[in-house]
Amino acid sequence: MMLLDSCFLIELFRKFTITSMRDRNDPLFKIDWILPTLWRDSLLFENQLPFFVLVELFNMTKVLDPHDNITDLAIQYHHCVSQYASLGPVKILYAYNGISTCGVKHFLGLVYQITSFSLSKSVPLTSVVGDKIKKWEHIQCATELHEIGVKFKKSNCGTIFYNVKFKNGVLEIPTLVIHEKIEYLFRNGIAYEQHHLEEDIGLKYTTDYLTFLCCLINSSQDVSLLCRYGILQNMLGGDEVVVSILNKISTCVVAPRDNFYYSQVFDDVSRYSKQRRNIWTAMLRHNYFNSPWAVISFLGAIMLLLLTLTQTVFSILAYFCNRGC
Repeated sequence: MMLLDSCFLIELFRKFTITSMRDRNDPLFKIDWILPTLWRDSLLFENQLPFFVLVELFNMTKVLDPHDNITDLAIQYHHCVSQYASLGPVKILYAYNGISTCGVKHFLGLVYQITSFSLSKSVPLTSVVGDKIKKWEHIQCATELHEIGVKFKKSNCGTIFYNVKFKNGVLEIPTLVIHEKIEYLFRNGIAYEQHHLEEDIGLKYTTDYLTFLCCLINSSQDVSLLCRYGILQNMLGGDEVVVSILNKISTCVVAPRDNFYYSQVFDDVSRYSKQRRNIWTAMLRHNYFNSPWAVISFLGAIMLLLLTLTQTVFSILAYFCNRGC
């Protein structure tokens, strides 16, 4: 079974990119729903094949084509079928040319590496200071942060949606496309982290990112707000569907107590939200400017007050003018 599945996966990777190897009436490339279904099945944690087996079989059947490289073919297949990125094949391969097959356990591990590749090369944000564990606080949801005065901005970080920054009251978040395949990507990424990364890496990017999303999104209003700023692209229809998907995924997410990737971002946001000026701003918006009609009523009251004040001034001036005459 391992031999048969490995040969099938290798030929799938090859024929997807090297179109000259396809048969004329190959059903895999004639029917639209087959490739996304195969991509989903290839990501399932229980379906993983040892990558060294794929490499050995691939080298035994290697053809004389410059594109015939198993890592490059697998990366192109993942990006194109999953609709995970809008980059072209050349840019994709250039971005991830530092990934070696030696450190790849299986296809899911390769997908995990390319989604967190740039983050693993940078200095990680950590919640461990010396020998003491630095405590971090959960942040408020997007609508509450917006009321406090936090501004949301879409980040341009290529394909990496984990890279979140907070500076000068601006929360900069890369765009995340919510489609029907996102649940499989997150669920199996979390399973990979829980099973493999305990001994390899302390940071769990997918688990930490889901913790961040679950804090940020509590209701459909949060989804609508993030969509308005281009941070979320909802391909599923209603905003409630996004909340439902995140709630289902979050059942397998346990918020880390230490070594949390977004601990510094959470601390900065919490510190900003506790400033007295921002608290007053939030109360003002929540109690008096929570709807367009409230804003219109406030502007109408200001205009009425100005007109009354103007009338009073003219009355006083008229009185003194008549008395002087």
